[in-house]
Amino acid sequence: MTALSVVQELNRDEVRRLVRQETGRDLSVKQFYQWLPYCLIPEPKNFYSVRDLQKFLFVARILNRVRKLEAARQQLIQTMQTQPEIFTHDFY
Repeated sequence: MTALSVVQELNRDEVRRLVRQETGRDLSVKQFYQWLPYCLIPEPKNFYSVRDLQKFLFVARILNRVRKLEAARQQLIQTMQTQPEIFTHDFY
């Protein structure tokens, strides 16, 4: 993951690969786009930031426990409000 400290933008497939690598959750292209609003990303982009990746990873980890995207979204919102430092570019 040290490469992420240099790379600031990731394409969709790189985000999917890193989610699989970090959480073991294989995210299809269709699921990736379904997850966007739950990861608080309003619309698809050509490139995603490390912060966007962090939100995907957070949701993936929460889903291993709660199994509902809306519940994961609520936990993401709460964590972003109480611990915003978790979602900074220098996370890695």
